[in-house]
Amino acid sequence: VLVVVKPEPRTLRLSGGPTFAIGERFLLLRGAYRVEAELAGYHPLDELFRVPVEDDLLELEMERLPGRLQLTLEPDVEAEVRVDGTVIGRHPGMDLLVEAGEHEISIHSDRYLPASRSVRVEGLDLPVPLAFDLEPAWADVQLRSDPPGARLRVDGEDTGLVTPVVAEIVAGARVLTLH
Repeated sequence: VLVVVKPEPRTLRLSGGPTFAIGERFLLLRGAYRVEAELAGYHPLDELFRVPVEDDLLELEMERLPGRLQLTLEPDVEAEVRVDGTVIGRHPGMDLLVEAGEHEISIHSDRYLPASRSVRVEGLDLPVPLAFDLEPAWADVQLRSDPPGARLRVDGEDTGLVTPVVAEIVAGARVLTLH
């Protein structure tokens, strides 16, 4: 049996019965065997197979380890992290694992506009540094009243603020009233 593992592993082991290496091939008796392979940056390979094998050829492919997304946010705030629309974790925290390939990374944080970016992840347990400058989702609104001391309500909710005041108002259509 010719065992071909791509990419070529650092270690390759066959178990399950007597094995005899003859060049690149293995002489195996009928029955069940296990092939194990290891290579840095790839998931360990652990596959069962039976002899005889079609065409005396066993072809296997090792899967890349995910990449480690290393986020930097400015400002450094708590945020939900999504990959291709699926929540994978929160920032700050440990490195977030992302499978190899092209992905859309998006950041969602209270009081900040969502931010996203396409990124190519090589995988192989390599770091993927990614920085976002978050834009505020609020504005400072200056309010005065005559006489001063009116209470500010936003969308009917009492803010506890009184005029004159500079209030932080979250983006969107809002109803501001003074009482």
